[in-house]
Amino acid sequence: GVSETRSLDESIIGYSQGKTVAHTRQMGQLLKLLFPHCRSIISLGGSDIGYVAAGRCDAFLDNSSTPWDFAALDLMIQEAGGCSSDWKGGPWRSRSKNILLSNPYLHGPLLEILGQIMDKSTSS
Repeated sequence: GVSETRSLDESIIGYSQGKTVAHTRQMGQLLKLLFPHCRSIISLGGSDIGYVAAGRCDAFLDNSSTPWDFAALDLMIQEAGGCSSDWKGGPWRSRSKNILLSNPYLHGPLLEILGQIMDKSTSS
């Protein structure tokens, strides 16, 4: 199952770099906000996704995968006892543009940080 990490300061966060320049820039802005709050941020070419479900990585963020990729992620994390949502905190749907996977303790704090990125993208 998912990790029991309760604090962002102790968390290991995985991410996908993005498939376009816009995705990469958005992820860069997010990583800049996350770095001061996390123990480590990693990108292992997708294996960190399975690490979240196995409890070896505390969360995963992606803003550029396809709906069928996200559907598999959503199912994996739900089955492992974790949380899945879009970056605004709504349920992940096949039309969602991004996904957050985490254990139940970190989902809220991560959504607060993601809110800063989402506010910027809707105000510009």
